[in-house]
Amino acid sequence: RFLERLAGMVSDQAYEELDKEWRADVYYLVRAKRCQKYIPYIMQHRDVIEAPEVLLAQLMVETSCSSGLRSWAGAVGPMQVKHTACEEVGIYRNVRYNNHLNFECSHRYRMRLREHYGYWGCATHVAYNVGPTHARTIKDPCAHKYARKISFVLSEMARMYREKASKRRKD
Repeated sequence: RFLERLAGMVSDQAYEELDKEWRADVYYLVRAKRCQKYIPYIMQHRDVIEAPEVLLAQLMVETSCSSGLRSWAGAVGPMQVKHTACEEVGIYRNVRYNNHLNFECSHRYRMRLREHYGYWGCATHVAYNVGPTHARTIKDPCAHKYARKISFVLSEMARMYREKASKRRKD
């Protein structure tokens, strides 16, 4: 049911701004088994996870739903969180191979950013990606490639939900 909220949340402009190859990758990812393995965790914790659809979109954009990864900047795990971010939110254990802790750290950090910015939006997404200090220097966060990718994934998820819902109504 959490995808129901997506219908009016994103614009179709993001679809046209991203290249076709990336759009095809997202289409694949939404249906990919490696992404769907995280959905039970997200659904199990949906009462505490605010905006679970945004969490899923970030998972797709950050790592294409892969785990155990390490970025050039030192971010680890499926949600690509840095140890410093985890320490800021009270998690001091290694989160690279522990998906539960990785999601927990990501969720707490996302909530901290949301409280700072006051809403889920481009500025919050960009701050998650580049850090709050660097995010302040970006004049138009919605034009940032990361924010556009998040918007696109959300719009694809909403489109797929609408298609599935309309098929159910026809049947």
